[in-house]
Amino acid sequence: MSRVRPETDEYERGPTAPETLGMSCPQCEATAAFHGNTVHIWPPLAHTLGKLARALADAGFTGIARSQTDLRIPNVTHAELAGQLAHILTEPERRDCRLVVTQGETVTAAHIPHVLSVEAYITAVKGAWLGDILAENRLNFAFQPILDGGRHVQGHEALVRAAHRDGAPISPGDLFEAAGTPALLATLDRQARLTAVSHMPDMPANTRLFINFLPSTIYDPVYCLQSTAKAVADRGLDPRSVVFEIVESDKAQDNEHIQNIVDYYRRNGYGVALDDFGTGYNNLNTLLNLRPDYIKVDKAIIGRLAHDATSRDMVRDLVRQAHARGTAVIAEGIETRTDFSVCIGLGVDLYQGFYFAKPSPHFTRDADVAGQA
Repeated sequence: MSRVRPETDEYERGPTAPETLGMSCPQCEATAAFHGNTVHIWPPLAHTLGKLARALADAGFTGIARSQTDLRIPNVTHAELAGQLAHILTEPERRDCRLVVTQGETVTAAHIPHVLSVEAYITAVKGAWLGDILAENRLNFAFQPILDGGRHVQGHEALVRAAHRDGAPISPGDLFEAAGTPALLATLDRQARLTAVSHMPDMPANTRLFINFLPSTIYDPVYCLQSTAKAVADRGLDPRSVVFEIVESDKAQDNEHIQNIVDYYRRNGYGVALDDFGTGYNNLNTLLNLRPDYIKVDKAIIGRLAHDATSRDMVRDLVRQAHARGTAVIAEGIETRTDFSVCIGLGVDLYQGFYFAKPSPHFTRDADVAGQA
């Protein structure tokens, strides 16, 4: 994977970082592997600074340099230091202390984008295996079909998967939890998008691929999303066959930022979906005012429809308002014939779930769809 090359040679550009449109985005192309063994820590309080200096010295760390505001710890083994920091500092201290890794003694302006909390550092060290997966391009995908009411495949959602070298599977939750720094999370999200695009030539004709991404990893869509757009263009694919699915849109604090992302994709011909409507109670008007092409109803809501009138009313209202804005509604988590029939009755447009097909390494054709009875 790639590294930012600022003022020093500390960061290395790897073979998988594309040169896109003559521009590059450090946040999108950075990994969180630590290329250096000197750690600088800025505790928020003098008390924490003193406590940390004493405890690290007692633990056998040598050459520690202390100023009024920070500690410099040379020649560290990251796993050992991370373990000590987790033991010495309280959770609030780990959250509020700041840290950066360098190859030398001096912190320069080039290091500023790589400053992180001690908590994030500990998480990144524990998740070092994720850096190996990204460096070795070991992400893969399972594809779950999205169907219309006639059980015809209209698209697939690309669901990221990975495995350890011994073949043991890694859950998507573990993948993203291991991405303890913003840089590593952005790299994971970006490489997942690029890997998903690489599978598109195998899709059934006239279908779409729904590709998830986290808006929190996108600083500026013009820069951060260009590698994905270039991958689509380089393969001669129609942008209209790609739907970018914004996950955790209900948790986003900056609606203007999401709107900028939606507008960027729409200007470039891609479809946009918002995921997981109904987790919490999303502000429906706020979400629909983003003018997505699709909005997906969370499976927890779908599972309650058959016996909960309030949930049915909520989905019925969503369908009415979405259709008024030209947005199609997708029901996730269809597991039974009853789920399917209730959603049809509520006017839902598209359907996804185990009732039709489980995620598979291969794309589903109409003839492979279950639930025909």
